Amino acid sequence: MGMQAIMAPIGVYMQGNMQSVLESVLLFLAMLAVASFIGAFLVVKFVSREQRVALRMVTQPTLTVVGMMFSVLLGFFIAQAIRDYSSANANILLEANSVGEVFRDSRGLPEVDRMRIRGLCREYVDLVIDDEWPLIAQGKESVKAQECMNRLWEASLSVTPTNVREEVIYNSYFRAMNELGAYRRVRTATLGEGMAPHLLAIIAIGAAAIVVLTFLFAPENKAFHAAILFCLLVPLTLNIFLLSEYSNPFSGIVAVVKPTMFEALKRKILIIPDTVPRYLREP
Repeated sequence: MGMQAIMAPIGVYMQGNMQSVLESVLLFLAMLAVASFIGAFLVVKFVSREQRVALRMVTQPTLTVVGMMFSVLLGFFIAQAIRDYSSANANILLEANSVGEVFRDSRGLPEVDRMRIRGLCREYVDLVIDDEWPLIAQGKESVKAQECMNRLWEASLSVTPTNVREEVIYNSYFRAMNELGAYRRVRTATLGEGMAPHLLAIIAIGAAAIVVLTFLFAPENKAFHAAILFCLLVPLTLNIFLLSEYSNPFSGIVAVVKPTMFEALKRKILIIPDTVPRYLREP
């Protein structure tokens, strides 16, 4: 029963995104295949088979070396993109967790501060989910969310503890507030990051070099030549698609960071009433 509860949302998510994934991959594969087959056709038309056979001693080892170097390079880029994606996802979790810490700690502050800060925490989470997250996919941040964060800082700096208990709580509260500010700055500072243009150019040149070298193959059967070329294009397409997905963690199709932690925070933590902790009411 527990496993079914875990797998159910995953199944719904995959079902909703599978069509978009297939469409994107197939479209890119079709474009690359059309361009490659046109190039192969032109080479076969203007370069005789005898010439291509004569070049075989050079073509095959060159393809092996270029393919190996490109595979290592592409693997490095993908590994780095996955690390960046994991860091972005972890930063979101930490930011949401810091909001939860601020919200919980503020319950021990004086009443005016408690009500103001908790209200701003709820407003901030709502703005991040509803206003900022759609903008994140475009590499932008929400002005409203930032203004709410600024008001939360002003409210935090205005707190005046009235006893030792509130001072201890305020110290813990302010540590969480500093962490929240840091995680938000990291997230907003890295929104526009992705593959640099010169790295994309390297990937494009490497992939093109491998594909062009296959044009010089000289098999007897043209259909077999096309099949070899297609078998090369499929893993090449999938790896480039994977690199694209993990290089854009907020705007991908499959590997996309979502505000799941903020939604859970809103559902489980922010519903706690703003009343004084009940044991303080006891004499």
